[in-house]
Amino acid sequence: MQLAICDYPWTHFEVNNPNGDVTMCCDSPVVLGNVNSQTIEDIWNGDGYRSIRKAMLTRGAYDLCYPNCAVLKGSKSYQRLNWYKKLEPELELYKNALLNDEEIKAGNLVLKSLPRWVRFAYSYVCNLNCYHCYQKDIRAQNKALPEKFFAEIDSILKYLQVIFYFGGEPFMYEPAKRLMASWSENKHCRHFFISNATLLTDELFAMLNRINIGLFGVSLDAARESTYKLLRGNFWGRVVKNLQKIQELKARQGFPFFIAMTLNSQNIGEIEEFTDIALSLEAAPEIALVSNPASGFRESLTFQKKYLHFSGAALKEAYRQIENSLVKIRNKGGMPDSEIIYAHQVELLKAHEKFQNNLPLFIVYRNAIEPLIKRSGMIKTIARKIRSPLG
Repeated sequence: MQLAICDYPWTHFEVNNPNGDVTMCCDSPVVLGNVNSQTIEDIWNGDGYRSIRKAMLTRGAYDLCYPNCAVLKGSKSYQRLNWYKKLEPELELYKNALLNDEEIKAGNLVLKSLPRWVRFAYSYVCNLNCYHCYQKDIRAQNKALPEKFFAEIDSILKYLQVIFYFGGEPFMYEPAKRLMASWSENKHCRHFFISNATLLTDELFAMLNRINIGLFGVSLDAARESTYKLLRGNFWGRVVKNLQKIQELKARQGFPFFIAMTLNSQNIGEIEEFTDIALSLEAAPEIALVSNPASGFRESLTFQKKYLHFSGAALKEAYRQIENSLVKIRNKGGMPDSEIIYAHQVELLKAHEKFQNNLPLFIVYRNAIEPLIKRSGMIKTIARKIRSPLG
């Protein structure tokens, strides 16, 4: 069987931790370098990247990557990078992408092309204290990326297809906002944002209107003001207004827009309401069974009992609401990622039900999803569909 090859070791440069560690994507734990002690150029063709490129070519994505990767499951189509082919060939972005494609096809381990995608978390500092956030303990260390990293980003702006602002809450960070404000050399680069939408101001919306947005995702975690207040605080009215402004921005620019809700015992009955809210805003709805962020055994059990215990009646109602939501999503059209994600949650919830709510969620993933991934028929189908995230 032909190996499924993910192109991210050749295209992506991600700094998802403010300690400066570099990975090829948000799901990979393999550290390829660190921007505090190395330059982007040194890391890009250093031992880490050369090794992971070789491993991808020899072992393939299903052996090397996280088995529940959304890209391997066929979603996150907005991450594909083949859109550069519609641009003017004289652009530096186009030339770099074309060279990169040629190097991927040749299986090169050392590249002359530069990263096409850069994602970074300047800091984990956030204005919220979400119940499920895995960053809480690290946030207390108050780490942030060095200024030299942003100077190096400035030097490769003209080659980038995507710059992805991550956090914490990215609209808190002055270096990130400076980067947004100064973007003029490469008007074709797409700017991706994941935000809680509580800090967006008229000034920031004016800035966003001047750049080329490629994705805007908002974490909401509720469909009712009372639930939102319980989980996130007194920002519901502000967030709803900002979601409407993002919808208006999308109408002008046409970027993918999604709204996400983690499923827990507090909001499990709001799935269809949440779907309705997202669709009314022309946003793709995304749901995900919340992960347990607790590090200690006792803390893990406490979290599990509070947020991951569902009655049989609650799960039955959740399945009904997911089924109804899928009908609405399909009728809306143009949201294949949401269809995949909603169907996937049924498998997770059924596995959670099978284990009677009382095992850490990683066991749910291991027992519900990995057997599906390992079925050869499914592997062949997915491999044909997503062999290259570049499309």
